[in-house]
This record gives sequence, C-alpha cells and structure tokens, in this order.
Amino acid sequence: MNLNRYIKITIAIIVIFLNVGCDQFTKEKVRNEIADKEMVKIVDHHFTLIKVENTGAALGIFSNLPQVLKIILLQIFPLIVMLGLFWYIVKEAKMPIANLIGLSFIIGGGYWKYIRPYRP
Repeated sequence: MNLNRYIKITIAIIVIFLNVGCDQFTKEKVRNEIADKEMVKIVDHHFTLIKVENTGAALGIFSNLPQVLKIILLQIFPLIVMLGLFWYIVKEAKMPIANLIGLSFIIGGGYWKYIRPYRP
C-alpha cells in the first residue's frame, strides 16, 4: 500500500502516542493495584504478570562505564536511532503499513525515556 506522506506521518504519530499512552496506563495500573512480586494469571492462565521494579538501565549492564559513555550509549544513541527511524518513515515512498506500524511502536517504546524526566 502506497500511503501519502502526510497520512504516514499522521499514522506514525497516532501509533507512537497510543503506544506511550497504553504503556503508561498499564504501568500506573500495575503500580497501584498489584503488590511487589505478586503473580497475576492473565488470558486463561497463558500469560503471567509478575510485578518487579528495574532500577537500572539494562539491569545494570553499563554500571561500570564512565559517565560520558553512559550518556552516549543510553541517551544520545537511542535518540539518534529514533529520529532516524522517523526520518525513514517520512522519506520511504513505498512502505507497507505493517512496517510503518512496527517502526512506530519502536519509536514509541523509546520516546517515553525522553519525556519521563519532565513529567510532573
């Protein structure tokens, strides 16, 4: 499906914000309604949710790196990737809708990292 550039951008932005909104809604619901390490069976016992808190990036994998490298690897590089993916969405003339939605989910997943510090 060959989508008009403005339609693609609109779809991408809607998917990104829905992704962020659903992510934050479910996280807040879990924080308020599920105890630490509590297990909740979902979808006829085929999916289990366990509440745990991750306090470090990538489970502390980069904890021994110098601060400058941490900033480059955990802040600058992901931002460049997200901007690059959005640019690709805008510029790619013949992008299937599934690719558009998938790339938008990736951007939405990373986007919250940059707006969270400014959350009231």
